[in-house]
Amino acid sequence: MADIKIGRYSYSDFNSCRDSINSINSISSAHGIVVPEKFISIGEISDCTGMIIPDTIISIGVIKYSSLIIPASVESITEIVGYGDDSRRLTVSGSHVINISLKSKIPPMIGCVTNLSKLDSLMVPQGALNAYKNHPIWGKFKNISENPRLNSLTPNTTGTTTSSNNDEIAEIRNEIFELRNEIDDLKNKINNPKNMNSESNSVLGLFSKLFEK
Repeated sequence: MADIKIGRYSYSDFNSCRDSINSINSISSAHGIVVPEKFISIGEISDCTGMIIPDTIISIGVIKYSSLIIPASVESITEIVGYGDDSRRLTVSGSHVINISLKSKIPPMIGCVTNLSKLDSLMVPQGALNAYKNHPIWGKFKNISENPRLNSLTPNTTGTTTSSNNDEIAEIRNEIFELRNEIDDLKNKINNPKNMNSESNSVLGLFSKLFEK
């Protein structure tokens, strides 16, 4: 049975969900579940297969032990976790291999991939193979292949798609991801200034006022 957490509550399916929150905390142990279009982000997906993720989702936190098709709308993923060599863990699908398919020709921002095995695979749109293979993080998948059925064009100002534009957008996405991490680190320092000197504390105090606005 699926375990869906939204806000402070847990549900076994989306039909019983009446919460107005547009972010899902987590979905686990689910097969073939359809995520409603009212949601824009998912915090964690664990041990799920056959899930239908709508184009309204723009960010996913952690994807653990799951085989999914990621829509082109997803701009960032924090982490993908595989089984590694652990074949003892019970799974919904009975498989210990993860298969991730992405509909975007432009690699989404991603923080890290961990515990991958040589059998885990990544499927990308036709024409996007090099973009993913040459990516410092997506390229850690040993099996990356193209599937024309996943093609999702990203137009430039002339209505066409170019590899140079894709590379530039992917680079910008990664820079934004790194900036977000730096901002989070700065916020942590603001909240825990014990080890900071007086000069640093005064600077952080100014940033703190900015974040409060």
